[in-house]
Amino acid sequence: MDDHPRAKESVALRLLTEKANKLKIGKLVSFKSIERRLTMTCDKTSDEWQEAEKLDGCYVIKTNIVDTKILTAQQVHDRYKDLAFVEQAFRKMKTVILEQRPVYVRKKERTQAHVFITMLAFKIVRYLILAFKDYHNEVLNLMFDSEKPSKNQILEFDDILSELDLIQNNELIIEGISCKVTKRLRPAAQKILDVLNIKLPVPQIDTIRQGWTL
Repeated sequence: MDDHPRAKESVALRLLTEKANKLKIGKLVSFKSIERRLTMTCDKTSDEWQEAEKLDGCYVIKTNIVDTKILTAQQVHDRYKDLAFVEQAFRKMKTVILEQRPVYVRKKERTQAHVFITMLAFKIVRYLILAFKDYHNEVLNLMFDSEKPSKNQILEFDDILSELDLIQNNELIIEGISCKVTKRLRPAAQKILDVLNIKLPVPQIDTIRQGWTL
């Protein structure tokens, strides 16, 4: 408190005590002020400390399912730990794939729509990853134009997305005739579409000059 000569010791002690009680450690620590220096003491011999030490690192998970035949305690714990994967999925979907961070939502309908879009995108990503499980090395070799088997490389969704992003659909207008032309696909992109059983639409030729028919 030397840096704040006008600060009151009693106020600082009260704030520290309130904070300790809020953290539920008020019975484990005590605060004193000696020559305007605040100190904290832990009584490790107290019954409260010994009891708290037994529960150190433990946590409680609540569930409304009480029938252990439906869900065991271990399964409840495992599903709780799986939330880390959900958080990771949301972070990656919104930051890398959808590029929609930051998003601030207040209304219930917008929150539901935000969660739905994110989970739908994650489901599509999971589908693509599983679909290319047996074509991992083949697609990588086509991407890098190599006949050697790919080693120590992982086919990420970002790689698939980048390859598909190279597909371009252009519109040419010559003497009033509009012609949509798709850029010739790279071998890797064609393989990706073949695995997903997706066929690009056939280019259409439309006339915008009256009296012309094709």
